Amino acid sequence: MADNNCDGLIDCEDESCSGLSCNDNQFCTVSDTCVEGECIGQERQDCLDDCDEENDICTECYSDNDCLPEHKCEDGICNQIPNTTTTTVFSSGGGGGGSSPSGNNEPILYVMDESINLGSSFNKWTFIIGNALKSGTVQWEIGDISYNNNTGWITSFEPRSGEATYDKPDIVTVNINREGYIPGNYSAVIPVKSRETAVDVLISMKVMPLPPTPDLEPECTTDADCDNKIFCDGEEKCFSGECAGGETPCSEEDICMEDLDQCWGVEKLTALSLQKTIQKPGIRSQKCLWIVIGCEEKNNYDESASAVVITGPEESSRGVTIDPARNILKAWNFILVPVCVEKDAAAGQWTVKIQTDVSSTNKPYKEVIESVFEVE
Repeated sequence: MADNNCDGLIDCEDESCSGLSCNDNQFCTVSDTCVEGECIGQERQDCLDDCDEENDICTECYSDNDCLPEHKCEDGICNQIPNTTTTTVFSSGGGGGGSSPSGNNEPILYVMDESINLGSSFNKWTFIIGNALKSGTVQWEIGDISYNNNTGWITSFEPRSGEATYDKPDIVTVNINREGYIPGNYSAVIPVKSRETAVDVLISMKVMPLPPTPDLEPECTTDADCDNKIFCDGEEKCFSGECAGGETPCSEEDICMEDLDQCWGVEKLTALSLQKTIQKPGIRSQKCLWIVIGCEEKNNYDESASAVVITGPEESSRGVTIDPARNILKAWNFILVPVCVEKDAAAGQWTVKIQTDVSSTNKPYKEVIESVFEVE
């Protein structure tokens, strides 16, 4: 990486230097960074007013007009003139604004900093509003802002109106917001008004482009980089450096068994309950009986492997359960399920569902038997 001026920092000529520190050899910028082959710096924040690039100093004035009354600009600093007995009346322009006819003792609106440059880093600034004469009070207020381009980036003034004298000027803070604005220069005119006169304050700011983000390593370069070890979401593929899931290996009719890495079919057997209707007990709190389910085909019910559940007409239905005191029995193509019906069981259609995993075939499948009965 090039360091042509031997200052210990790179000079941005190499594209690989983007985002790295550099030196633009300017006093009035800091945090210099390589952006698109150029060394771009941020404006200094340690200069309270302005920065003098020619003399490499921070300044608060360039002439006496940039200072308060009875102050003199010396080496960029406003110093008070000792033992002065005269009153200076400022005309608009330079660092102060306002005027008064000769011999008129009316208060004169004075605004220090008629031109405010917030650069690219400051979000607030203060300026002074006062009376250029030693007698009287200036009543002032800030009018409607006139934006030269995009509006709304000036968010508030603190305060927006007041009463100022020569000895007790008002300090006004203006707040701005750069968030959401595209890179570029922005300016507006802030009118400061009194009964006697008005002074326009020009305010400007800059929105810098975001520094480039470093290039991230791609998630993948080939399909082999994308194996997430999950069978049921299919074979992953690499697209433009990112892994994307594939298609499920199972058909819509099948069930994907992730723990077995297999696709299982589903076979539903036709079954009928010999008890079409069951009456709830009238006196006792519970009665228990056998539900006999007959299948037209041979079934694979296995007491040790099959799962049996009973559900009611609603998800929240209660009152019918499998009798834990007796075992489910199988005789030929019949399955006998012991159930207990509560006195307050939900009325309506109840379902017995028997599910058995059949893995002893070339194509494993789940066998499902469903039968219904009514509770009245």
